[in-house]
Amino acid sequence: MNKQFSGRDSLRKWLATVSGVMISTIVLVNDIDKLVINTTHPKMLSQLIYERPSEFPDQPYLVSFEKSEDKKSDVSIDYSKMVMVIAMEATLARNGRRIGGLEPLLKELGSYQYCCTSMTEHPAYKIAGLWVVQPNMPNEIEELKAILDKFAMSYAFSDGSGFMTLNNFRFNGNGVSVYPDMLSS
Repeated sequence: MNKQFSGRDSLRKWLATVSGVMISTIVLVNDIDKLVINTTHPKMLSQLIYERPSEFPDQPYLVSFEKSEDKKSDVSIDYSKMVMVIAMEATLARNGRRIGGLEPLLKELGSYQYCCTSMTEHPAYKIAGLWVVQPNMPNEIEELKAILDKFAMSYAFSDGSGFMTLNNFRFNGNGVSVYPDMLSS
């Protein structure tokens, strides 16, 4: 199903009141930007828009969603249970090769709940900021770390300090590697 909103505030208010839906994408109607969302917690997304309005332009939005079995209604953002991720993709001018891992990262994150809060798109590059809900099981956390090591430019797991430090932040050179399946013909 799709629903259109006149701006950021009407979107946020709808997200704060709706339950039992799975948000898949949010598109800026008058732009080429697309916020990639994968969450069953619209209230969490509403709170994120409220706390970080600069990351959500005040423009018309089109939301794609489906009914969900998850009916949780009182969800707030607990950043201590979120992973901050930065990813990019770029096309090199000299040889047309693509570097970065944004597209494969978004595919690999398909089974995780995440919100792509900022997406800068240009013909030559894409840069994205994401918040991923940290899994509870140790093996799932390790799987997520392996995905982020392979495709993200940088990421930070909360260490309880409330700050990003050298103990919880990782800058990852793999996130800017040239991937064989991304080579231009």
